[in-house]
Amino acid sequence: MEKKNLILLLVCCLFGHVVYASDENSKLIGQKQASSWCIFQLTTPPEKMQAFLDYACGKIDCGPIKPGGVCFFPDVLPAHANYALNAIYHTLGTCDLQLGFVTTLDPSYGDCKYQGS
Repeated sequence: MEKKNLILLLVCCLFGHVVYASDENSKLIGQKQASSWCIFQLTTPPEKMQAFLDYACGKIDCGPIKPGGVCFFPDVLPAHANYALNAIYHTLGTCDLQLGFVTTLDPSYGDCKYQGS
């Protein structure tokens, strides 16, 4: 009987540990957390992107997406707006889910490096 109780206790402890470790908000010692970026949804209208870009450049350094900046090319609104949305995400700690979404795929390209977490 004592052996059954010991086995049951071990199973319960193991199950509890597995449930805790699988919690997406838990950090295990030595485990590297995935980086994340916030980028615009493909369906976001250009006027909303432009309005956000105007707002963001009053809050963050938009030098990299200005002429001569490392992220200026391609000189298209979605590229510049994505850079700004991600910079705001890392500055404020939230991604506006009405405009964008969080991804673990790095949107950086060439020498243009987006800040990741």
